[in-house]
Amino acid sequence: MAEDSEHSGPDDISALGDDEGRRLGRYRLIRKIGQGGMGTVFEAIQEDLDRRVAVKILPKMLVADREMIQRFRREAKAVARLNHPNIVVIYEFSQDHGFHFFSMELVEGRSLEDLLKEQGRLPVTQALGLIQQALQGLCHAWEQGIIHRDLKPANLLLARSGLLKIADFGLVKDVAAQSGMTLTGAGMGTPYYMAPEQGYAAKEVDLRADIYSLGATFYHLVTGRVPFEGSTPFEVAVKVATAPLPPVRSVNPDVPVALSTVIEKMLSRKPEGRYQNAQELLDAIRACGPGGTEDRKPILVETIVQPGRAVAAPAEVGGGLFDALGMQFALIPAGKFMMGSPQGEKGREENEGPRHQVTISRAFYLGVHEVTQEQWKSVMGTEPWNGQEYAKPGKTNAASYVSWNDATEFCKEFSQKTCKTVRLPTEAEWEYACRAGSKTRFSYGDDDDYSSLGDYAWYSMNAFHVGKKCALAVGQKKPNAWGLYDMHGNVCEWCADWCEDSYVNAEDKAPKGPASGIYRVLRGGGWNYNPMDCRSAAHGGFRPDYRNCVIGFRVSLDLK
Repeated sequence: MAEDSEHSGPDDISALGDDEGRRLGRYRLIRKIGQGGMGTVFEAIQEDLDRRVAVKILPKMLVADREMIQRFRREAKAVARLNHPNIVVIYEFSQDHGFHFFSMELVEGRSLEDLLKEQGRLPVTQALGLIQQALQGLCHAWEQGIIHRDLKPANLLLARSGLLKIADFGLVKDVAAQSGMTLTGAGMGTPYYMAPEQGYAAKEVDLRADIYSLGATFYHLVTGRVPFEGSTPFEVAVKVATAPLPPVRSVNPDVPVALSTVIEKMLSRKPEGRYQNAQELLDAIRACGPGGTEDRKPILVETIVQPGRAVAAPAEVGGGLFDALGMQFALIPAGKFMMGSPQGEKGREENEGPRHQVTISRAFYLGVHEVTQEQWKSVMGTEPWNGQEYAKPGKTNAASYVSWNDATEFCKEFSQKTCKTVRLPTEAEWEYACRAGSKTRFSYGDDDDYSSLGDYAWYSMNAFHVGKKCALAVGQKKPNAWGLYDMHGNVCEWCADWCEDSYVNAEDKAPKGPASGIYRVLRGGGWNYNPMDCRSAAHGGFRPDYRNCVIGFRVSLDLK
């Protein structure tokens, strides 16, 4: 939008001062970032807290309309009650210079509308992850009696971190308040995504209207087109109310049958034909992991391995993409251990000391296996090992030629797709999990002559020197006492921390390493490493952008 449009028209923003000095209350306006029927949105600085925010201003031409102001205030109050990571936070409602406005969280990123303009349509797994995030936020709003009524790609903001945020509750209905307030067009959302009943019974709509709009958005994400097209809003509205829905798979045959069935049910013309509550929809969405329940190949069902025994996966981790990729996690309990190696340990390097007690204050999940090539490709769509020296394609081979930067991008992408916090383990978490309660050189014992190492690890003597010169299939060796495979050997594994030459300045509780550095930590040794470099305490690092044939990673998950 042209800059001069900010200084003219019904908003009359020029009355607030020049470009550098426009102010509303405690806020200095920087630039316009959006505009809708309920107001104009500016990036701003809240000067007393020196923080960047978004400020939404009600058009000044509507200020005389008490009903409009009441509606605008209602939006602010309703959304301010909501506290959820997938909903934009409201800070303050106020007025100044005759303008009514509220400040809110500034989301640095782009909308799903922008993403669609750029990509045309999204991969099914990406779309599924985004819709799951939106649904989490909506469920919270519905629990508070709040109906959005204007869900669409433009109101779903994707932060640079991968977190999706629901914005613009401009048509919000507060069921608990039951104000009964109506306004010309107040029930009307955006025709392409609006539930049919919003056109004739706006005051009666419930969460099923949001389910329809989310379904229309889902349809657009996976097909690249809206469910019903028309040259005018009226024509679109007529089609929404009367025309048959073009089947999802007729537009994009790559959408799994099970998932297309879910989307089409969300778009049922009559509310009673849709999912009737949040739990029904959540169950249906969760059942449609990548490939859909009907289209999946046999998969390894995820389990959580506790020290000494296997148990069923808890709901907070299981399902969806984790199951589809056969990803397993071990539940690592909180506890204390001695980090580093003692003086006199065979093979010890100086950077492994001083040995010190560390407290892991919270339990966490850690991948039972290193991330495989198939898992990497399914999430990222690339094959960094392809064509490289000392690399062999294999679905279950550990992914290699992965830099620390690459691994963290995988975690961000996977977090976005699964709505979980997927990350690299800290170095302390890694060594704690590797040791699994042991105090010896290796998780299974001291093994001074390395006679047992080959039972637990791929390393130079049973891999490189016998012609197996690449990252090998995960899970072929014995696990440690906590059910983790390949903690010694196969590929070196990235940790979250910056690397340092010693632990002299290390913290003793949930340490996260130094605040900065040149190298990121690598742990565990690899298929071409000497046996002493595969010990539990062996410690090294490389630049975050470094890739080679023996570097990979595994991921961790935080408990709720």
